[in-house]
Amino acid sequence: MNAEKDTPQYEFKSHYFWIFLFFYLIEGMHQTLLPIVLPVYLADLFGGYDIALFTIIISSASIPWALKFLVGIINDKWDSKRFGRRFPFIIIFGSWSGIWWIIMALTLPADESIYFYCVFTTIINNIGFAVADTALDGLILDVTPKDKLGKVQGYTWTFLLLGGGVAGVLFFLLYGFLFTTTLPVMFIIIGISSFVCCIFPFFVKESKIEKDVDIFNDFKFLITKRKNWIMFSYSFVDRISEVIIFQIYAYLILVSMGLIGVEKAILSLIAGQSIDLFIWYVIFLGSNGIGTIIGSIITSKIADKSRKKAVYFSYIFYIPFCIVCNWFIGMILGISGEIIFGIAFGAITVSGQTIRGDYTRRNFPDLKSTYYALLISFSNLGLAFSGFLSAGLISWFATFTTDFYLMHFLLTIACAIILTLSFLIFLLIDPKDYEFESRLELVSDESTTQTDKIA
Repeated sequence: MNAEKDTPQYEFKSHYFWIFLFFYLIEGMHQTLLPIVLPVYLADLFGGYDIALFTIIISSASIPWALKFLVGIINDKWDSKRFGRRFPFIIIFGSWSGIWWIIMALTLPADESIYFYCVFTTIINNIGFAVADTALDGLILDVTPKDKLGKVQGYTWTFLLLGGGVAGVLFFLLYGFLFTTTLPVMFIIIGISSFVCCIFPFFVKESKIEKDVDIFNDFKFLITKRKNWIMFSYSFVDRISEVIIFQIYAYLILVSMGLIGVEKAILSLIAGQSIDLFIWYVIFLGSNGIGTIIGSIITSKIADKSRKKAVYFSYIFYIPFCIVCNWFIGMILGISGEIIFGIAFGAITVSGQTIRGDYTRRNFPDLKSTYYALLISFSNLGLAFSGFLSAGLISWFATFTTDFYLMHFLLTIACAIILTLSFLIFLLIDPKDYEFESRLELVSDESTTQTDKIA
């Protein structure tokens, strides 16, 4: 297994950065449009909507993204001499998604069959973007120098979030003029945008494959090496607390403001129900998003100087606030708390993604899409597991206390413990697999100097 050099074969052009950001902006619109606006559209059609069926639609969108690992294998192995490894997958499957958005715009039912129609088309549509996203991740790791990877990871994550906001704002702006035809118009806009954002990666000069990819030996290394399982564990654990915190903290703010009662808050959490005060949910989500953007940008700047400092910043910022947030109640402090948590979410996401990218490039230079997609799958699995863990913890705490504030405090303690576990797992990762060589040399020189002084 040959480690990849820090510097790609070709110079990283400034326009590559903007090509990546535009792709993620459109991907953010793609991923967020239906969860944000479909309930409004359905309520306008039927005077309400079936929450259970709506949940099935949203859940079905995640199915194709579970195939990213398999997609990565094919993408890393197959190469077009004329167009490279990544671009054919991006343009073909990105266009597939664009076509399906337009088909959906032209055939969207206006009766109850819309639920099952959306389940089917959402799965088919997301296959395209899931494949294109996997190939673009590989392209980013192929061409981005080590000292720019933190910036690229931070800003692409930011633009993914911005894309969701753009989709929501655009929908509600158009809704005042087009009403029930707004959603089909949005489908067409995103369909065309999908075509465009998948064309631009053609102008990114890919690194050449020096030899045939030996997938068997790479997989043997992947499965048998202890250090890989440390990375899997780190990816699984590092974002578990995020879902729990975002769910419970919103209830703490609402209870402290007197907008919902303690009993209702506990019952809603146990039942896994979402906040029924929609306007406040939007405010909390927006505040958290602002914080996430700030955290992503700050952490990306730190990460491009020192990977370890970026990770340390994330945990030092995040873990204490898990406890302190219990006193950030009421409207002003509550919204401030959402922003602070957003900064923590952005920081831990960007620092983790950068570490995963570095580790992948060093240990799997010929299997970047495959291994990186596998790490992201473990991260997403952790997010999914957090939902079950949250429900279990809430039900358990509810058996011996009806004090909502105490329950919230215990849940935040649990989150702090999970984050501490994640940090301890990170410390097991060899810095040689992610840190800048210059910083490793600096640490080595400092250690040698200290040894000499003691001697």
